[in-house]
Amino acid sequence: MNGWAARQSRKAGLTAQQAQLLCTAARRKAGLGDIAEVLRCDRSNVSLLERVTLRGLARRAADTRDGRVSVLELSPDGQDIVHSFEADLAARLSRLIAGWPARKRQAAANILAALIDAIQHDRAEEDATEDNANLP
Repeated sequence: MNGWAARQSRKAGLTAQQAQLLCTAARRKAGLGDIAEVLRCDRSNVSLLERVTLRGLARRAADTRDGRVSVLELSPDGQDIVHSFEADLAARLSRLIAGWPARKRQAAANILAALIDAIQHDRAEEDATEDNANLP
């Protein structure tokens, strides 16, 4: 997956981290701290963000829940790049499993859906815990 992502990034004229930044912002309102966590870098490493914003792919905006927090919002061009990545990945995965029997494809889809649900639930619980910890 990392190799595929790196190739797709280069095709779009981005680094792999810039592409990951866009994909993260496309999935949820991501604060700069969240983005730094996903990219495994310090939140002070804003040069990555600045390069994406200078290209017009995203912009900083105030979080609607907390105006002190900056979030990343994708521009239409940034959204187009993310949609292109997603379409290419879907086509590639479809091609890879085309020869699988329907039962095996369905089992894989069910397992992946359950894993995604578990990750989202875990993230929501983590966010709620952090939000409660920050209450006065």
